Amino acid sequence: MKKIELELNPLENGVMLIWEEIKECALYKVNLYARKNQSFVDENNVYCYESDFKPEQKIDMIKMNIIDEIEVERTKKHLAIKDLAQLNVDFGFFVRGNGYRSEYKDEKKKLYDKGYFVEVIAEDRHGNEIVKSDLINFAPGKKENNYVVYGGKNWVCH
Repeated sequence: MKKIELELNPLENGVMLIWEEIKECALYKVNLYARKNQSFVDENNVYCYESDFKPEQKIDMIKMNIIDEIEVERTKKHLAIKDLAQLNVDFGFFVRGNGYRSEYKDEKKKLYDKGYFVEVIAEDRHGNEIVKSDLINFAPGKKENNYVVYGGKNWVCH
């Protein structure tokens, strides 16, 4: 499935979204998510060792809430989202099993350290999803390290 190309540009306490036009679109929906500050604990011993954990492959461990669903008319291909607070988030991964407990933390803060996620969905006139953008992780007012998190699937935990 084709993806909507989505660009994020910083605004003070927010972000400006710009996306490509989808000709068949009747309505765009912008979903804004806020990250829950929760660590992931591997209770089922899926990962035997901390080194088995690959954070870029396991975004489904992140918990978040949808905080806004914004409808945008088909002739408009941009949206400014303002008045967002900086969220203090940290990602921890813990493995328990066979008498040990180890912890993974992303010391370089490259992944999962932004508090918000956004995606754009194009719908037809019947309300069916035609195409969507990647889910992008960002912090308000900061361009560096906007991170494409996951593309093309609905995986968000509420």
